[in-house]
Amino acid sequence: MIGFVIVSHSAELAAGVRDLARQMVRDRVPIAVAGGVDDPNDPIGTDPFRVLSAIESVYSEEGVIVFMDLGSAVLSAETALELLPAEQRPHVHLCAAPLVEGVVAAAVQAMAGGSVQEVLAEATEALSAKQSHLHPSSLPAVSGEPETAGYDDEATFSVRIDNPLGLHARPAAKIVETVSRFDAEVSITRHDRTIQANSINQILTLSVQQGDTLFFHAQGPEAAAALAELQRLAAAKFNERPEEPLPPPPAVLTTSLDRPATYQGLPASPGICYGPAVLYRPAAANVSEKSVADPTQEWTRLHLALTKAQAELEQLQRDSQSRIGEAEAAIFAAQIALLGDPDLRQAARDLIADHKLNAEAAWVRVIDTVAQRLQNVDQAYWRQRAADLHDVEASVLRQLSGAPNELPVLAQPGILVARDLPPTIVALLRPEEVLGIVLEQGGATSHSAVLARGLGIPLVAGVGGCLSQIGEGEIIALDGYTGRVWYPCDAALATAIDELRLRVQEEEQAANSEARLPAILCDGKRIDVFANIGSVTEAERAVEQGADGVGLFRSEYLFLNRPAPPDEEEQFHAYSGTAVMLKGRPLTIRTLDIGADKALGYLGLPAEPNPALGWRGIRYWLERPELARAQLRAILRTGAHHPVRLLFPLVSTLDELQAARALVADARAELRAEEQECAEHLDIGVMIETPAAVLLATQLAPLVAFFSIGTNDLTQYIMAADRNNPRVAGLAHYLQPAVLRAVHQVVQAAHQTGIRVAVCGEMASDPRAAALLVGLGIDELSVSGPAIAPVKSTLRQWSLPQALGMAETVLTLDTVGDVEHYLNCSAQLTQL
Repeated sequence: MIGFVIVSHSAELAAGVRDLARQMVRDRVPIAVAGGVDDPNDPIGTDPFRVLSAIESVYSEEGVIVFMDLGSAVLSAETALELLPAEQRPHVHLCAAPLVEGVVAAAVQAMAGGSVQEVLAEATEALSAKQSHLHPSSLPAVSGEPETAGYDDEATFSVRIDNPLGLHARPAAKIVETVSRFDAEVSITRHDRTIQANSINQILTLSVQQGDTLFFHAQGPEAAAALAELQRLAAAKFNERPEEPLPPPPAVLTTSLDRPATYQGLPASPGICYGPAVLYRPAAANVSEKSVADPTQEWTRLHLALTKAQAELEQLQRDSQSRIGEAEAAIFAAQIALLGDPDLRQAARDLIADHKLNAEAAWVRVIDTVAQRLQNVDQAYWRQRAADLHDVEASVLRQLSGAPNELPVLAQPGILVARDLPPTIVALLRPEEVLGIVLEQGGATSHSAVLARGLGIPLVAGVGGCLSQIGEGEIIALDGYTGRVWYPCDAALATAIDELRLRVQEEEQAANSEARLPAILCDGKRIDVFANIGSVTEAERAVEQGADGVGLFRSEYLFLNRPAPPDEEEQFHAYSGTAVMLKGRPLTIRTLDIGADKALGYLGLPAEPNPALGWRGIRYWLERPELARAQLRAILRTGAHHPVRLLFPLVSTLDELQAARALVADARAELRAEEQECAEHLDIGVMIETPAAVLLATQLAPLVAFFSIGTNDLTQYIMAADRNNPRVAGLAHYLQPAVLRAVHQVVQAAHQTGIRVAVCGEMASDPRAAALLVGLGIDELSVSGPAIAPVKSTLRQWSLPQALGMAETVLTLDTVGDVEHYLNCSAQLTQL
C-alpha cells in the first residue's frame, strides 16, 4: 500500500489534515505526520529527522508520497530524502499539490487501488473542483462541439425482496456502498416511484417491504458491472443475517407471577427486574430559524459538524462491535450512511444558499421532512426508523452547538424510564447501572431494542403515559418477556421477583448442566447432539450450551463481508481455533457453500435466473481449484491435531464426489511433499440435499464415512417450493410425508453400508421431531445452539422402541397436518 507523509510547520495542522484524510479512507491507507519541532517555546518549524522517521514508518516498495505546506517544509523533506538509503529514494516522491486537498484526494485514490502515478496525478488536480466552483470563468475554454458521455450502456433487472423487514437501513446502506464503487447512475423503482440508489434517504422513503418487487436500472460505462454486483447482493439478501426471535418466557414465570400489571407494553428485551425509577427527560433541542449573512460560511459550519458527527459514529460503531456485537454495531453503519447521504446534504445546502437559513434550522427541516414520510407509512417497523433519523439529527445539532451528549445520570442502579431512547444513548449504557428500561414509544424491532438485547438489559416498550405517572425514585418492576410493568412495586412483589429470578436462574443452570450431559434414551442408546456454527465465537458458545461437537461449520461465513477470500493461513487459524475451543469434540467442516442465497461479489458469480438450481455448492467449488486447494490444505493441517471431518455440500452425482476426493488427495500429497503436518486420514461425508443424492444414496455410501441430511434444501427441492415464498410456505415444510420418506430411504442405504447419518437442517432443531428422527434411524443431530438443551431433554424421555414405533406410524400418514397433529399429541403424552 502506498504510504503518505504530511510535513507541516504546525504539529496540530499536520494531525488535522491526517485526521480529515482518515475519515475519508477509514484507516485503510498508512499516513504519518512530521509537524513542528521539539521547542516548547517556539514549536513552529520543521525537522528533517522527523520527516525521515515518518517516511520510514510508512515505507513500502509501492511508494511513499510526501506532502509539504511551504518554505522550510520543502527543504526538510529534500534533506530527509537525501538521508534515505540510495535504493529507497526512487520510491519516495515529493508532491507539490496543495496540502489539504492533495492529501485527501490522494488518499482516496490510493484506497481505490491507484498506482503512484495515478495518485500523484489525482493530488495535482485536487484544486480543480474548487476552482471550477469559485472561478468558472478562469477555466480554459473548450472549442468545437461538446463531448457526450460516450456511452449508451443501460441495464436493468428486477428482484423480489425476501428480507423479513424489507429494505431497512442496514441493507439500504449496503446498496449505497455498492453503487458508490461503479461509474454508473443506478435507480430503483417500486410501483410508480423511482429514486436514485446512491441515497440511503431515498431508499428508505420507498418503504420497501417483504414481498415487494424492485426494478434496478443503471446507465453509464460500468452499468452492467454495477447491476451484476447488485444482483449478487440481492441474491445474498443484502448480507443480512436473520434476527433471532425473542426467547419464550421461562415456564416458571408464566405460572408464578400472576399479579395484574399496572401497564401492559410490548416485550422488547427479555429479563425481569425491579428497582428505583430514573426518569430521563433530555432537554429538547431549541432550534430557531435565523437569517445568516454569509451562506458559504454557514454551509462550512454544517459540513464540519457532519464530518465530526460521522467520526463520532464511526468510533461508536467500533466500540459497539467489540462490546455488544457485530450485528448490533451495523446499526451505526446505517446512521453513518445517512450522514453521508448526498440528497440530505444537498437539500440542506440549498436551504442555506437559497433562503440564507442557519445551519441548525436547515438540517432540522431536511431530517424532519424525511422522518415525516416514514411516520406516514402503515408498517410500524418503518415508523420506528424515524427515530434513527432524529438520532442522526441530534448528533449533528450537538456538533453545531458544542453541547455534550446528554446521558442519563444514575446515582445508583435503577430502571430507566423515558419517552424513547436513541441508539446512540443505548449503546453507551452499562448493564450494571441500568437494570431495565421502560419506554413510552418504540417496539421490539427498534434499533434501541436490538442494542438492549445485545447488552442483556430487559426492556418494555410502548408504555404510553408512564413518564408522567411514575415518580422519580419510586420502585417499579418490569417483565421484558411479556411486556408487563408494575408500579409501584411493593415489598411483597419485590420478594416474589427475587424468588422467581432465583428459580429461573436455577432452572437455567440445571438446564445448562443437563445439556452438558449426553442425550441417552431411556433404554441406554446415546444420540449425539452437535451444533451448527459459523465462527470460533459460536463454537465457544456451543460448548457452553452443551454441544457434543460441531456437526456443521459453515465455512462460507469466513468469506462474508470482506473484499477478498481468506487465504490458507487465515482459514487454518479459524479452523484450528475452533477445534481448540471444542476441546477434543468432533469438528465437521463443510466446504465453501456459495451461491443461491449466499453470493459474494468478489468471487464473480454470474447473475442467474434461478440461482437455487444454478452454479452453487460443490459445483462452484470444483471449478475454483485455487479456492478448494487453500481450503483443503487448511482443513488437512487442522486435522493433524484435532478430530476433524470434511463435508461436501449439494452433491448430486458420483462424478462430483470423486472429483472432490481427488482434490483432497492432491492437497494431502502437496503437504507431505512440503513436509507439513496433515491428517493422514479424514472422515469424508456428503450433504444429502437433492433428490438425486437420495436416489443415489446406495452408490454414494461406499465412498464416504457419513451422510448429513440438509433438510432445508432437501425439502425445497423435493416439494419444488421456494422456502422463502410465503405463498408456498405450507408446501416447503420438513414434516411433509415425502420428505420423511426420503430421509428414511437415505438412512436405510447408509446403514446397509455401515455408515452413520446426521441431520443438520432446521428439522433437527425441532424438539418435537427429535424422537421421530431417531426412530427413522438418524444417528446424530446438528442443531442451533439454543436448541441443544431442549432437544437433549426431549430425547431422554423416549426409548428406542418407542421412537421406532412413532416413526413407523408417521410413515403411514398422508399429510403434513396429520404428522404435526401426531407429533404434538406425542409431545403432550411424554410430559404427563
